[in-house]
Parts: sequence; C-alpha cells; structure tokens
Amino acid sequence: MRNTDPLDFFAKHRDTIFRWGGIAAIALVVFLILRFIAMRFGGWKAAWRRLCREIALTAYAFSAPVRAWLRYRRSVRVLVRGLGASTTWRDAELALVAAKFAAAPGQPYAAVVGDAT
Repeated sequence: MRNTDPLDFFAKHRDTIFRWGGIAAIALVVFLILRFIAMRFGGWKAAWRRLCREIALTAYAFSAPVRAWLRYRRSVRVLVRGLGASTTWRDAELALVAAKFAAAPGQPYAAVVGDAT
C-alpha cells in the first residue's frame, strides 16, 4: 500500500468503497429513525415492551380463529358422545313425560343432558 497511489487505489476500488459507504449510511439512517421512534415511546425499554405487547396481541388475534374452531370441534365431540348413547334418549324421553305430568297445563320442550344426568 505504501507504493500505491491513493487516487489509483480509489479509482480501482471505487464501486466497493461506495457500496460499503452506502450500506453504512443506510444502517446509520435506520438506527437514527429507530432511536427517534424509541425516544418518542419513552426510551428503548418502553419501546421494546410495546413491541413485544403488539407482537403478542397480533399472535393472539391470528390464533383466535384456530382456537374457535378447536372449541367448536370439542363441543361437537361432546354432543356426539352424549347424544350417541341410546340411554340418553330414553332418559330424556322419560324426563319429558314426567315433566309433562308434573306441570299439567305447561308443556316441557327440552331436557338437560349431561354426564351426571
């Protein structure tokens, strides 16, 4: 490098020097913008907490349809298991007949079916 003319070296490696200089300038601008935003939120720690909270809320919102579908499938499984047994239908019919005679002018229209009943 001592025997090389600095202008000649710059002329040969101009593209590389400008490329790395541009990358450094872009990195500096991005850092300054992030710093400006972080200081508006009350500092780096507050900005980081807000970012984590927003990410958690976004993940929760995107997973809500999946969780709703899983709840629906679980309730369908419970209904199939409960209504699939023949004893459930027999017990419900007997309960409705007994309720019809117990409440003479009224008409029963439903029976509650569960694991304990």
